[in-house]
Amino acid sequence: MHSTFLSKLDEAKSQIHADDSAAQNLGTSNAILSALGDEFSRRILLSAIASGKTVEEVSAEQNLPLSTCYRRIRQFVDEGLMILERIVVSTTGKKYAIYRTSFSEAVVRFNGGEVSIDIIPNADVLDKLHSRWLSTNYSQTSQDDGLRKRAGECRNPAQQLSNPFE
Repeated sequence: MHSTFLSKLDEAKSQIHADDSAAQNLGTSNAILSALGDEFSRRILLSAIASGKTVEEVSAEQNLPLSTCYRRIRQFVDEGLMILERIVVSTTGKKYAIYRTSFSEAVVRFNGGEVSIDIIPNADVLDKLHSRWLSTNYSQTSQDDGLRKRAGECRNPAQQLSNPFE
């Protein structure tokens, strides 16, 4: 099952990185067009491509109202344009959410009256999501325990192999 997931993940990554990758649905296309057409939204998205930032950092860096940043980032997360990268807890116990733009490039095309948007996902975000998914669903100790159990279940003593984990 683990190898099946990895092969499906590799297929998905190659599809995402293909030259003809388009926004997957009309809602996403409209969200991207709307965000790119608005100066504040565009500045928020651009500020968090290279590295994740808190809402306060985006607000200060882009000289935008804090309330606008909170509202737009919440909207972008709902639309899939940004992700919650991680939550940091300070030494005083305050929690800070770090957000990151989910794509690194967008190309808008007008062709025969049709509008299409090609997006290139932010590779750092894909890698982090992949690592997070694997660590959540396939912890290393449970894999090792399962292998040990299967290695010890050989019915024919002549077929018993030495346990590579001991």
